[in-house]
Amino acid sequence: MKRIYNKSGNKPFYEGKVKIFFIIFLLLSIILIYGVNIYAQTNKFEYDLKTDKNEKVIQVIGNSYNNNFAAIVYNNKTHKYYVISGNDKYGPYDYIMDFQFSPDGKTLTYRVEIADKWYVISGNDKYGPYDYIGYFFQFSPDGKTLVYYVKIDDKYYLIAGNAKYGPYDDIGYFFLFSPDGKTLVYEAEIDGNCYVISGNDEYGPYDCIYDLQFSPDGKTLVYDVKIDDKYYVISGNDKYGPYDDIGNFQFSPDGKKLVYKAKIDGKYYIIAGNDKYGPYDYDDIGVLRFSPDGKTLAYKVEIDGKYYIIAGNDKYGPYDDIWDLQFSPDGKTLAYKVKIDSKYYLIAGNDKYGPYDDIDDFRFSPDGKILAYKVKIDGKYYLIAGNDKYGPYKEIGYDFRFSPDGKTLVYEVKIYGKWYVIAGNKKYGPYDYTVYLEFSPDGKILAYAVIIDKGFIDLLILNNEIIYVGSLIFDSNNNYIGYIYYDEINKKVVIVK
Repeated sequence: MKRIYNKSGNKPFYEGKVKIFFIIFLLLSIILIYGVNIYAQTNKFEYDLKTDKNEKVIQVIGNSYNNNFAAIVYNNKTHKYYVISGNDKYGPYDYIMDFQFSPDGKTLTYRVEIADKWYVISGNDKYGPYDYIGYFFQFSPDGKTLVYYVKIDDKYYLIAGNAKYGPYDDIGYFFLFSPDGKTLVYEAEIDGNCYVISGNDEYGPYDCIYDLQFSPDGKTLVYDVKIDDKYYVISGNDKYGPYDDIGNFQFSPDGKKLVYKAKIDGKYYIIAGNDKYGPYDYDDIGVLRFSPDGKTLAYKVEIDGKYYIIAGNDKYGPYDDIWDLQFSPDGKTLAYKVKIDSKYYLIAGNDKYGPYDDIDDFRFSPDGKILAYKVKIDGKYYLIAGNDKYGPYKEIGYDFRFSPDGKTLVYEVKIYGKWYVIAGNKKYGPYDYTVYLEFSPDGKILAYAVIIDKGFIDLLILNNEIIYVGSLIFDSNNNYIGYIYYDEINKKVVIVK
């Protein structure tokens, strides 16, 4: 075997180099001549998906580990739903929700309604019937266990794989996995008392439980509770309190301090880790917001019936009321909505915009240079983004957002009783309702869901022109992989990675 790498420049190296150059020349020639086809064959995969005459594809999903796909079809004549996976077809169902692959891509899971009862389908297995299945329906971080909660004969149970926990009088809406994925944490009500269930451990009883979460490093389970009309903070094995009230429970951006407001003997304090600031002669302390770098804490306070913003050592006001504190992504601008003499204004740093009849929502572009917000003027709604003003509309949806590069603003509007999606200069619709908006990380694809004739449909917009039934594909770590769509004309599922 010849040595290719030879510092002496001897003959074997020369002969090897000539052969290498020849191979490279040959490969480049092939790529130049057939490059487009190689790219398409490597990154684009097409599969036949035949449907019956009265059926319409309304959802199609893929996974990141292979080219498996699954689709939901709706029969317009029978008003039933079916699932197509590979060469198999399942159904009919009255309704389908939480349609997804397991993180490893091997198992298709979803929940279905059949004759007023609910079932969970996981691969070839069917679980149920249940009176109700909760909105929490997801896999453990390792992707091996499907977790959800159900209602059976007025009692609630937690299902984790083949394990069943309960009965409980009620179960909280939120579940947590420990960072290593080994411990499931949730709230449960038993005989009128509330408990925190963490793996095989049970903590309580409490009157109420709030703000259940792990510290950013995942080492400590923290939450606040109510016991006999007093409030306490539970952090691991430590208990802080009692307090008359607690609010705005959160960690500092660096994850080192648990921060919240507390009321003690009629006075307000801000607690940050082991530090306590106050007492303050405020009637109330509103929402707490950290700047992205964690150096500035901003919050709303009430003094003698007027409201002020405290940001670090600065104080702004008075105002009749204040809402929605937000820092720009670079942390340089603090924006918030205020009320002055029955009119509404948007304050962004040293700038003041208004007056308006109302301001519903606002958000910064990714680079923080443009502030977009929804306003009401003379009974009509407008969307304002920097120097641009869009409208008037009868109604603007809550979900509006910028593309990742900040160049395109996407929002939902209602026109003559129907909803449309506006993306830049394009208008898509009409729809009975729009559900969500999402860009691919590269900003090239807009994904959103709509309801048409009571049917839930996932859509993709490619190149600002073509609309397909489809969805984005992410891996188990939420990294963007590609997208999948249904080509209705050619009756094919197309996967692009």
